[in-house]
Amino acid sequence: NILKYNLSGQSFSHIDMSQSGEQPEDKSLEEKFYKCQEDIEAATQSSIKMFDIEKSEAISMELRRTIFREAYAAGGGHLGGCYSLIDILNVLYFGEVMKYDPRDVGKEDRDIFVLSKGHASLALYAVLAKAGFFDEKELWNVGKIDSEFGEHPVIGVNPGVEVSTGSLGQGMSQAVGMAYANKIDNNPGHIYAAIGDGESEEGQIWEAALVAPHHAVDNLIAMTDWNGLQID
Repeated sequence: NILKYNLSGQSFSHIDMSQSGEQPEDKSLEEKFYKCQEDIEAATQSSIKMFDIEKSEAISMELRRTIFREAYAAGGGHLGGCYSLIDILNVLYFGEVMKYDPRDVGKEDRDIFVLSKGHASLALYAVLAKAGFFDEKELWNVGKIDSEFGEHPVIGVNPGVEVSTGSLGQGMSQAVGMAYANKIDNNPGHIYAAIGDGESEEGQIWEAALVAPHHAVDNLIAMTDWNGLQID
């Protein structure tokens, strides 16, 4: 198999020479293949940003404490799913991965995060508060009658929340649609989506996963929070 690649376009495809019956005319094709591997490795290494691991771990621990306090104040919450998700959120928001500005939440070229597993809202709220989207005091009122923060995140109500989620499977579909819209508009913003391993049993997740490559949405990064647990 020969890997045909286009680093600038982030597109990759495989050519199976055994199936096509074609044979390389000379060794130049093989040389190009190995050069391709070297280029991919170089591009990967250059994209890796070094950050303080100990500091990152400390932030995750701080956020888990915040989540516990939220759940205690609210009288409940999905602690397991929030704890397992927090490292992903930490790296995205505080590891210089996502582009966002809490002072300009509607910035056109911003990156967008979609919490497809919406029941892990306590984790997202904790991160958004730390990132400066709203005052931390809002966290201690989650789920209360006079609070705008409920068990699931709501766009237009909770600052920093880009998609209303909670019905499992739908967040991934929305993420694909947003990524496709950005490509149509030539918007450089990326879409990041976190889905649950249990949520992945929803057929809609797989339908979205099939639609994404069909429309070549290479600006979508989907991550599975694989904690090995689900309620039903």
